[in-house]
Amino acid sequence: MKKLFICSILISSYFLYGCSCTYKSMLCPDTNTPVLYPKSQRCAKRYYSDAVQTFSPSVKATVKLINQVSITADIGLKNEAITLKEKMTSEDQLMQGVLFTAFLSHQQRPCHGDATLAKALDDVANYKVKLETIRADYNNNKDLRPKSILDKYYDGKDDGTNVGIVMGALDRFYADNTRYPTDIIQLPGSLAKKALNVLGARLIYTYESDEAYKLQFAGQDYKLNTSDDKIEKGFKGKSK
Repeated sequence: MKKLFICSILISSYFLYGCSCTYKSMLCPDTNTPVLYPKSQRCAKRYYSDAVQTFSPSVKATVKLINQVSITADIGLKNEAITLKEKMTSEDQLMQGVLFTAFLSHQQRPCHGDATLAKALDDVANYKVKLETIRADYNNNKDLRPKSILDKYYDGKDDGTNVGIVMGALDRFYADNTRYPTDIIQLPGSLAKKALNVLGARLIYTYESDEAYKLQFAGQDYKLNTSDDKIEKGFKGKSK
């Protein structure tokens, strides 16, 4: 389902922008596999704009629903609605930043940016599902308070987006230095540092060699070393 979503973005972008914006193809030397990438930075920005439009209407529709909650609500309910909107706005900006970086990285470093873009588009697909879940939950239960929606919506699920940012930063670090950082705090960029601050102690980075790393991060229980921990690995600039 997610692969279909990603393919639909790429295909719709091709038809929308026609021959003026197309994809080039190259063979990656490390993996000996072909990869498609935008032919120019201008095209990468156009494809990014098209990807944003896949979830932007869902954001607006969800915010409109939250606004309706607070029209005749008491002050407590209004404050809950404001908090939910602020968190949604923050995640929306973060999602757009991740996408923008991923599309540009894909255009500039096709072989290293391919996995980063796929991960970003996968996060967009999950984000769209979460927005639709919020609206469905409220429409099925008109008495549902924004705080209840908030607790369910942000119960550890946004960590996946931040882990994706860190993994993308690790890929770029390897591309620039031909090695992984010995310490995660060596990652440059405000977006990566912000993601690391959010994840905090729920993330463990293990430097295994110049060519390999391991990430262990807490699942929805927000606790490390439990059954729902997740493991991600990287090797020679590619996530495994």
